[in-house]
Parts: sequence; C-alpha cells; structure tokens
Amino acid sequence: MVKISHYSFTLKLVVILFFLFGNIFAQDKIASKLLEKERDEILITELDNPKKAIIRLQELETKASKIGDQHFVVNCEVLKATVYYMHANYPKTLEYGNKALKEARARKFYDIQAIAMGVIAMQYAKVGLKDEALKLGKEAMDLAESKNDVSYIEAQHKVSSYYIEILNQCDYLKYTPLILALSKKCLSTAEKLQNKRYIRIGLENLSMGYTYNRQFENAKKVNKRLLDNYIGTSDRTDMLLYENAGNTYCNAKQLDSAIYYINKALHLAQKLDLKEDRLSFLNELKITYEKAGDSSNARKMEEEYRSLLEYQNVKKTNALQSSFKNVVDESRVQEEKKTVFFKKMAFIGFAVIFLLLCLYYIYYTKFKKQKLNVEAQQKIIKEKKEKIQKLQSVLENNALDEIIQYAVEDNPVFLTRYKEAYPDFFEKLNALSSELTMDDLKCCAMLHLNFSTKEIASYTNVSIRTIENRKFRIRKKLGLQDSQKDLGDFLINL
Repeated sequence: MVKISHYSFTLKLVVILFFLFGNIFAQDKIASKLLEKERDEILITELDNPKKAIIRLQELETKASKIGDQHFVVNCEVLKATVYYMHANYPKTLEYGNKALKEARARKFYDIQAIAMGVIAMQYAKVGLKDEALKLGKEAMDLAESKNDVSYIEAQHKVSSYYIEILNQCDYLKYTPLILALSKKCLSTAEKLQNKRYIRIGLENLSMGYTYNRQFENAKKVNKRLLDNYIGTSDRTDMLLYENAGNTYCNAKQLDSAIYYINKALHLAQKLDLKEDRLSFLNELKITYEKAGDSSNARKMEEEYRSLLEYQNVKKTNALQSSFKNVVDESRVQEEKKTVFFKKMAFIGFAVIFLLLCLYYIYYTKFKKQKLNVEAQQKIIKEKKEKIQKLQSVLENNALDEIIQYAVEDNPVFLTRYKEAYPDFFEKLNALSSELTMDDLKCCAMLHLNFSTKEIASYTNVSIRTIENRKFRIRKKLGLQDSQKDLGDFLINL
C-alpha cells in the first residue's frame, strides 16, 4: 500500500508540473500575440512620427525579451530600420538593418534575414548603388521563397514589396513587366494573410504596375478602391495614395487631376517633414505644369525644388558613402568567411588523410593474424558442416522428430533417446562438467534442439524464472559465467 501511494503521489506531481509548464507556455503565446497586435497598431498609427514609433518599438522589444520571444525582438530591429528608411534617415537604416541581419543570421531566423536584406537593398537603390541593390534584393527574394512554411508568407509579401521599390528606383521602364507581375503576387500574398495594411500596400504596388504598363483604366480602378477604403488611415498613408493617383493621371494625360493629387501629396510631405518625398513631388509637379502649359507654376516648383535639392544632395552623398562602406564591409566579411571555410576544409582533409594512413598501417600489421583467424574459422565451419550433415541424416531417419515429440510431451524417455541419438554431445558435456544433474542435462538437450526458454518452461511445466535460474547454474558449471556467448548457441555448436 505504501508503494502504491508513492506512485500515486509521483503521478500527481508530474501532472501538476505538466499543467504548470503548459500554462506558462500558453501565457507566453498569448503575450506574443498581444505584442504582435500592438506592433501592427504602431505600423498603422505611429509612422507619421518616427521618434514615437521607435520609442514604442523599443518598449515592445523589452517586453518580448522578458518572455524570451527572440524572434519578435529581432523583428523589432528590422522594423526600426524600415521606419528610418521611410523617413530618409539612411545611416540609421543601415545601422538597424545590419544589426537585424546579423542577429537573424546567428539565430537562423531566415524570414527576418530576408526582410533585413530587402531593407538594406532599398537603401542601396535609394543612394544609387543599383547593381548592389538588385543583387541583394534578388537574394532576399530567393531566401524568402526558399521556405514553403506558412509563417514565411509575411516575409515573402514584404520582400516582394521591397523588390518592387528597388526596381522602381533602379530603372522602372526596363522592369515594367516584372513590376506588374510582382505587384499581383504581392497582393495575392497579402490577401492570404488577410491583413488590411498589406492589402493596401499590394494595391498601391498594383496601381503602379498598371500605370507603368499603360493600363490606365485598371490603374484608376485600383486607385479608386484605395481612396475609398484607406484615406484617413494616417497622413503618410494618405500621401502615398495621393502620389499613386497623381502618377496614374499624369501618365494618362489627365493633368488637372494629376496636379490636384500631387499637390495634396506635397502638402502632406511638408507636414510630415519628408524632404526626400517633397523633392520627388516638386519635380513631378514641375513636369506636370510644363505639360499643362502653366510655366509660372512650373518655375515656382523648380525654384523650390532647387533650394531643397542642395541640402538633400549633401545628405545623399553622406548616405552613399555609408552605403558603399557597408557594401565593402559585407564583401570583406564574406571573403573572411570563405577563407575560414577553406582553412577548415583543408584541415579536415589532412586529418582524413592522416586517419586513413593510420588505418592502413593497422590493417597491414594485423593482416597475417587475421589470415590465421580466417583459416581457423574456416576449419570450424567445416566441422559445423559435418555436424549438420550428421543431423540431417538423423532427420532422414525420423529420429529427430520422435525426440522432439518426446520433449514436447515431457516424456521420461526423452533424455534416454537423446543420449542414443547424440552420444558425443553428452560425452562433451560430461567432459566439461561432472556436476550436471539430470534436469540440467535435460535442459541442455532441449537447448541443443534450439528450444527457447519459454518453450522449455511450457513443456516441462515450470516457470520461465526457474528455467532462467537453471541456465545460469549450467553456465556456471560449464565455466561460462564470464562469457558473453549465449548458452543455447554454445550448446548447439558443441
């Protein structure tokens, strides 16, 4: 009763521990979901204020660290890089992008690694490093799409959007068909995720893709859907929607509508202090006014554009230097990794060759001894074959079947008949030990017939435990207590 109570207490303790750990795990998952919800809220409402967005992301990162959600922590780093990119703070974009990339590689978070590569590639494209941007952006796409896991759909959506931005910055006229194909793919992944913000981004990309491919009616339909459903989300979102609509109408030669929407986008860029976007909108307005024959407003836009351009050129030059240095540093790191890899491979190669030489030497020195062992084994095999032939001759006379039947029936004549059939066997047993009892001899005979322990116990009407004990005593009497060889195999080969 004491033992049963002890087992019952242990079982209850295990159940309680499982419940506690399961409860902790469930609470951590709930906490992670709440953090994701708060993160999405930041990305929707706080992007107009980068400082506030960064502070809130840092707070989320601290919370995630406390519950051990390292994936979320690294994701916050790459989101900081994205926020800085949106506000043209290129040094910070590189700083946090590289930090996230390093952490993601170390922890094998391939989805975040792909996203970080995409952000850095956009930065390269923005400052004019087009070849490096296209190369890194393609690598990010390949990495995101190399995993078929559902959790990678978000990464695939983001990296597709980033690659569209890279193609747009590098040479949108050259890549217009690819931009449209990627835009449709981007929208498809967004709809799979059922994420309203991602669907908006997908629609923005699709509008741009249709415009570049001169499918203006399709572009207008997409823009109408965007303006109807997403205006008022945030100032930055509104600015992007107005920019998209302005580009579509400008390319479609509906210049009044184009001027209206680009002016609205310019107003929001001034409000948000987004100088890079202001430059772009001023240039677009200048071109549009020129097309419309409004030279006065075109000159006004050009003057404002030139006054802002000088400041931005200094900033862009510094960003270009930082980006170029980052490319060089990354190339150096990759070369160092290759060098270390080749050194390791060379060391492993030499170690393998040395090991093979040692094995060959051991084999060569033991060859003669092994040859003698083989000859001895062949002799034993020959003797066994002779024994088998003798056994076969006994089988032909039906003697063995009769003996087996006696054994199964536990007939007293079994041992007598067995001695008659196998006199050599008992002579060898007696030569090995004279202390074997009749029960021992009977057990040896049944083992010689290749009966299992269970069968012997069943046929002799005793317990398996009794047979096991008897086999142990027989091994001891035969001097086999220190041998690893099975008693049955020993007796069969005797």
